[in-house]
Amino acid sequence: AEDGIRDAQESRGLGDVYKRQIQSKSDARLYRLLTLPNKLTCILVSDQHTDKSGASLDVKVGQLQDPREFEGLAHFLEHMLFLGNEKYPNQDDYRDYINKNSGSCNAYTAHLNTNYYFDVSNSAFHGALDIFSEFFKRPLFTDSLTEREMKAVDSEFQKNFNDDSWRRYHLMKATSKPDTSYSQFGIGSLESLQKPSIREELLKFYGRYYSANLMKLVLYGKEELNTLESWATELFSDIKNFDTPDPTFSQLPYDSSNLGLLYMVEPVKDGDFLNLHWVIDNLEPHYRQDPGQYVSHLVGHEGPNSLLSLLIEDGLARSLSSYSENQMHIFSVFNVRIELTKKGLEQYERVIELLFVYLKMLREKGVAEWIFEEIKQVKHIKFDHRDKVSPMSEVTAISKNLNVHPPEEALVVNYLFEEYQPELIKKTINALQIDNLRIVLESKSFAGKTDSEEKWFKIKYSSEPIPQSIRNLFENCSHVPKEGGKKLDLPPQNTFIPKNLSLVPRPEHLPKYPTKVFEDDESIVWFKQDNVFQTPKAAAYLFIYSSQVLVDHNLERFYIMVFHELFRNHLREINYMAEQASLWFSVSGLTKGVQITLQGFNDSFAAFFTEIVHLWAKFKVTQEQYNFTVEKLRLSFENEFKQQPYNQLFAIRRRLLHTKGFYLAEEKLAALEKASLADFNDFLEKWLSSHRFEWLFLGNLEREVGKSIAWNFQRGFNKEVKPRAQVLSKDDLVDIRVVELPQKQLQHHLHLALESEKNSAIVTYFQAGEGLEDRQRVLKSILGNFISSKTFDQLRTTEQLGYIVWGLEHSDQLVHGASIVVQSSVAHPRFLSERIQACVQLLDSLIDQLSDEEFAKYRESVRVKIMKKHLNIYEEASACWQEIEDHNYAFDRKERKLKALELITKADFVAYFKDIFINRRRIVELHAICQKHREEYNAHQDSLNRTFELIQSVKSFHRSVGNLRNLHAYK
Repeated sequence: AEDGIRDAQESRGLGDVYKRQIQSKSDARLYRLLTLPNKLTCILVSDQHTDKSGASLDVKVGQLQDPREFEGLAHFLEHMLFLGNEKYPNQDDYRDYINKNSGSCNAYTAHLNTNYYFDVSNSAFHGALDIFSEFFKRPLFTDSLTEREMKAVDSEFQKNFNDDSWRRYHLMKATSKPDTSYSQFGIGSLESLQKPSIREELLKFYGRYYSANLMKLVLYGKEELNTLESWATELFSDIKNFDTPDPTFSQLPYDSSNLGLLYMVEPVKDGDFLNLHWVIDNLEPHYRQDPGQYVSHLVGHEGPNSLLSLLIEDGLARSLSSYSENQMHIFSVFNVRIELTKKGLEQYERVIELLFVYLKMLREKGVAEWIFEEIKQVKHIKFDHRDKVSPMSEVTAISKNLNVHPPEEALVVNYLFEEYQPELIKKTINALQIDNLRIVLESKSFAGKTDSEEKWFKIKYSSEPIPQSIRNLFENCSHVPKEGGKKLDLPPQNTFIPKNLSLVPRPEHLPKYPTKVFEDDESIVWFKQDNVFQTPKAAAYLFIYSSQVLVDHNLERFYIMVFHELFRNHLREINYMAEQASLWFSVSGLTKGVQITLQGFNDSFAAFFTEIVHLWAKFKVTQEQYNFTVEKLRLSFENEFKQQPYNQLFAIRRRLLHTKGFYLAEEKLAALEKASLADFNDFLEKWLSSHRFEWLFLGNLEREVGKSIAWNFQRGFNKEVKPRAQVLSKDDLVDIRVVELPQKQLQHHLHLALESEKNSAIVTYFQAGEGLEDRQRVLKSILGNFISSKTFDQLRTTEQLGYIVWGLEHSDQLVHGASIVVQSSVAHPRFLSERIQACVQLLDSLIDQLSDEEFAKYRESVRVKIMKKHLNIYEEASACWQEIEDHNYAFDRKERKLKALELITKADFVAYFKDIFINRRRIVELHAICQKHREEYNAHQDSLNRTFELIQSVKSFHRSVGNLRNLHAYK
């Protein structure tokens, strides 16, 4: 093995050395490429500064290798490997070890690969690798667990059944040629898997494809490379190698029989979408030139001269995205997805025509080298100044890349855009023809008008040849711009691409935490110059606080949402140009006011904030813009009734607990019916007319620059946006409280409206109380660690009640609590309630038996999480901003929590658990009942003879309880 991937490449004689550096200038980690005797390829990453270690193993086998008679087998096998092996036979050995050592773990099965990954505390890395490596040596596949875990796979399918993104993805496959593996059902279900020979098929599949030569491993740790190499060799060399050939495909799933078609699809959720999929020649061999990205960069552009800007101006669309994807190593698909307005749906052929006009313009103008160079420049800057990500994210990405690309490019491949080949780009644009196109329209208006139903997701659709009218448009498309209106053209040059990437002068003895560098009656400015990451980036946060201006706070919150949507669209073109240059801007209309965030290369910070004020001053709303926005919000509110059941219950939990700021879909729809443009404009006139500012600047900025940006923005805002504004007192901020639950067992029932929903759900919430003090914060963290793995093991792995099973800890306005969540297709909420109560009793008995050693592991796990260093400037800024937003300003929170943790004893934790779950139970149970469970639910008698007080309405409930203190008030 050679240190450094470049050296490894050159020493192994892999041919022409890729000229550009393959390790980012900002990356100080050490790498080693290693091939074990069994032909398993590894990349070892040594990071002496990491707080966590991680590993990922990618197997070059996925859904497309499923046997025709066992669809979903690859995914099922992924599930089974978590459930024990000869060396570690207990089903929870792996997850329990990971959880107790500050870690997390998961896996996914895609078309062509299956990826297993975890992270864990540094001290536990070797132990985790020992268990992890056994996945790929001697798994048990016991009969009982095989039968049981099949239900978990089915529950996962039931969870996704009404998810339109899953349905869209599957319909694209299901309508391909039926004799190709691409058309198969990759998730799996009881129907596809529950067959007498399933265990034998698992063993056969594992024995055929889980061969070391098809595996790529990445280890990321604090140890030296030699130590990591010895661990890789020790633990992974005895994975069997069968020299299995790489899976290959030759038969294309699309041809003239299923291209050139128009599909009309009835989705689950409300919303109208136009999807265009061009099946084109395989672009994967051209990944260094990436012609698909050049074309999608232009088609999906949202800045000036873009297709989207014209569609929005004409009231035809709300959003547009474009991307290319490679499939099966033999073909690619170029995708365009457009969210239509109702007008756009009625005139969808006009939308298609404008897309054809844009493509015609690209063909006529030819390939622009300056655009290629601009994309390349930004990619180089991003790579050279790449931020650290978590070890888990890093290893997962690298291991996947290793199974597709040469190992010397595993770190850089996502940033490659190197060789300008205009003919290749031109060929890609010219490949977007009418005969290799599939058009998919999604709309609820097709209900009752379809003639086909897909087998697994029961998707209702119709198909027909693309109409001649659309074919004619492809040949003879046209567009005459309105006078002074939007035009279709290449985008302008991006002025936000950073030019100055130098670091500002660094004074001696920089403060460790943000300091208050300015304060007057109107504003506070916090500032910290970067003294850790040494990168030309920064983060800026601004909150503009407002008082409440309407008596009807639900209506006020609705108008804030309207502002949020309209103002974001008003800034869309400049925001998109900034995003393309890695300058990330967001503006959010919130209950207490407006939050603005800017992150990225600091070169353009001052100019960007100045431009935002100028654009804000020009913000005016037409009746048509207002109507389009209200239509979009209406669809969003109505779709809340079709969300996953557990998500609907989460919304109810937030609404019940908070006095204001969170509203249910029916309340938001009621506000929408009362609203009007005139009242909205009146609200805007009053909103923020009394305000105050609070800022944070953190990163590669000088103190005076931060103060200058704040001063110039505030001066512009007070002069151009709110010229007659008053200063808002700290005491007059919008006051949001959390209710104090009584010591009772409360219940609220939700009967799910969606007929096709097969899942019911329960959220059992236990309120702990105020969590302002550090002692309470660390106890909550220990509790979260304890209940998350235990509830999962009992309610999902053992009892198989559903795919969604969580034990969670909460903080709502600094009020702490915990929830046990189950979503189930096999049981109704009253039965689930009894099982959760039994689980709580199990947790209580485990608490009573908790040894000092076990408690020490839980406490150590929390210590590791607290000690975790910020990976980049943005993480540090986010943590500091949280303290500012809470008005606590404890920037040394980490040190304070560590001190508090050292004082926590096992007795403290036991008392905390029993206080919440046993002795002072403040409980609200939320039930979501699907239609198939309704009869059984209504007939069920509580076997535990418990009594619950039913919450009939939010308003009556809020009147019956008291409120806890406002823990977010200025101190």
